[in-house]
Amino acid sequence: MNNLIFLISDRQALLHDVSHELRTPLARLQLAIGLAQQNKQNIDTCLARIELESERLDQLIGEILKYSRSEMDNRNDEYFDLKDLLSVVINDANYEANHQQIDVHFTPSTINHSIVKGNSEQIRRAIENIIRNAIRFSQSGQAIEVSLKETNKYLQIEVKDRGPGVEWNKLSSIFEPFVRIQSPQLGKGYGLGLAIARKTVVMHHGNIKAANREGGGLVVTIYLPYWRKSQKLTPSSTRY
Repeated sequence: MNNLIFLISDRQALLHDVSHELRTPLARLQLAIGLAQQNKQNIDTCLARIELESERLDQLIGEILKYSRSEMDNRNDEYFDLKDLLSVVINDANYEANHQQIDVHFTPSTINHSIVKGNSEQIRRAIENIIRNAIRFSQSGQAIEVSLKETNKYLQIEVKDRGPGVEWNKLSSIFEPFVRIQSPQLGKGYGLGLAIARKTVVMHHGNIKAANREGGGLVVTIYLPYWRKSQKLTPSSTRY
């Protein structure tokens, strides 16, 4: 019963947040239309505003759909090499980051276990969301450090940036939907990327946390349980 109450409350809170986020660009769209109707000389400016707000609505709806799919997707469990998957994600991230003069470095430790059971595509998207968030808050000339190591029965992924970090009283809430971080880059995204990442990690029996980095920046740490030799291994057909 408690779980059902929590689920209903969570859905109601999400619906409230979605409604609030949609209302802002819609209000600006209506204002731009009204200004254009009042004065034909404003048409070009108003059309530019309408185009901008339409793009923002499209982006927001796309992120909401991604968040919804992360909850509904079938796990489709398989076994895959997390180190190989990370290498592909880093390569893709650098394709975007290098255009901004930002480097994403990957440092895999010497580990005995790197096989994970789960949905490799969901895990790929979760890690990509975290790295892209780090890119978003980084500046030209900075580097993002990604590492993989073994700790107890988990594989630990760390993503470290040199961005502005997060106010200490907001660290515990940055994985909630629509939580935005105060920074000059405010407005790039709607706070769903980290929420999707947390939902995916928890669904794979892992954990995720964030902390401010000494000297400035943010550290996001993911723990995922690795496959042990006592378990039956079914090769994955997934291609990253």
